[in-house]
Amino acid sequence: QFFSHPGFAGTGNGTAGKSINLLYHEGMYIATTTVIDQIAIEVTTSGISANIRLGIYKANASWQTQALVVDAGVVSGATTGVKTISTTQTLAPGRYLLVYVMDVAVTLRDIRGGVIGATAIDTSIGANAYNYDFNRSFTYAALPDTNTAWDTIGNVTNVGMLFNVFVRVLTP
Repeated sequence: QFFSHPGFAGTGNGTAGKSINLLYHEGMYIATTTVIDQIAIEVTTSGISANIRLGIYKANASWQTQALVVDAGVVSGATTGVKTISTTQTLAPGRYLLVYVMDVAVTLRDIRGGVIGATAIDTSIGANAYNYDFNRSFTYAALPDTNTAWDTIGNVTNVGMLFNVFVRVLTP
């Protein structure tokens, strides 16, 4: 078994410091019915007493949240390493958003690239055309059932969007 980000095409990897009280949204495209059993994130620089909440939302055609699939719970960001939460979910074909929010700033491993239909290109195009994340202000708490639409697109870069959350796929 391995971790994946379905529908993703990678261009590289790195690390990125993440801010507290932002709900980050990462597009995930499911082409066929898929069963996952874990959600993972890698902390590369920890924060004292840091907590990171992970979850999945169903997304609409504009990559905005429709409904909460699962608030998978919290992993510790107080130490470095890959952090996982067990949660078995059957995902029908379609668009989803992997989300996370933290209460103390940490640095996370990122894989850079794009997802089918979700790669955001800045309107200026140019040498740094990729927008690197979708987020919104959100005070650290349990994930709400609705109203979590992202309203901010991160700065532009030349490496693609930054993906920090991954799932372990059981089937197909």
